Amino acid sequence: MKNAIAKGGLRVFGMSLFLFGVMLLTTGSVTAQTLNWKQSDEAKAALLTAIDGFKADLNQPAGPVLNNAKAHVYYYKTIYSKIDSGLTTEEAVNSGFDFLTSSQTALNGPSNLDVTVDKAMRDLLRDDAVILLTH
Repeated sequence: MKNAIAKGGLRVFGMSLFLFGVMLLTTGSVTAQTLNWKQSDEAKAALLTAIDGFKADLNQPAGPVLNNAKAHVYYYKTIYSKIDSGLTTEEAVNSGFDFLTSSQTALNGPSNLDVTVDKAMRDLLRDDAVILLTH
């Protein structure tokens, strides 16, 4: 009887280990999916529309809403400029933060934007740009 329980427990452990391994292997493939990026002209039009959408927030008093709007406008203008200079939409989104150094958090960009951009904000900006610029 003890021997049967030990074999059953080992079998359950082996199956659990196998399923865990499969789960680890499949999660990597989900994050490596290929995105369908918009072409340059379509991406630039979407960026200009998004920038216009932030204009009302740029008139807000200092605080999180204003910082969010400034960060988005600055990042989107940078992406636009990079696309305009010949980069693909994907390349422009991925290199849009080239102006940041690891120690720099306050940015002075186009239209005299002064904004705080930390890692969480960079992640949000990139995610928003990917949503905006993919089909």
